[in-house]
Amino acid sequence: MGFLYTLLANPAVFAQAKETTQKSSGLQQYGIFIIIGVMLLVFYFLIIVPQRKRAREMESLLSKIQVGDEVVTIGGVHGTVNELLEDKVVIEVDEGVNMTFSRAAIARNTTVHEEPDEEEAEEEEEPAEGTEEEPAGEPEETEGSSGEEAGGPEGGEKGGK
Repeated sequence: MGFLYTLLANPAVFAQAKETTQKSSGLQQYGIFIIIGVMLLVFYFLIIVPQRKRAREMESLLSKIQVGDEVVTIGGVHGTVNELLEDKVVIEVDEGVNMTFSRAAIARNTTVHEEPDEEEAEEEEEPAEGTEEEPAGEPEETEGSSGEEAGGPEGGEKGGK
């Protein structure tokens, strides 16, 4: 107890303690804030970003479900989508056995929808330049064309005898 009394009663000990704390650098003063900031960034990139990515993927999955798709629920039930309601899905799990689930209960879609390539989609939308579609019916013959070119059986005898 005497040692503690001498420390408290001696003002020189307090003066020396103040001098050592005032000599600390700026990095030491703000070091804890820098460490906390780095930890928050690490948590953000390790936890929040992947969670948002999974949520976007799940939202995309649920919006792309169509009637006839084979799906798996979060409970492991496999079935085919028979009906889509606003927030529910009717799934046929066996012949004549329908179950109603919440859309959020769909874990994955096992049906693969083939999406056309961007180039193929553009070709289907616009025909190539310089080609015209022939109207339905008989193809027109141009002057100087023979029946053989058009595919007729007596095309070579067109001029007459």
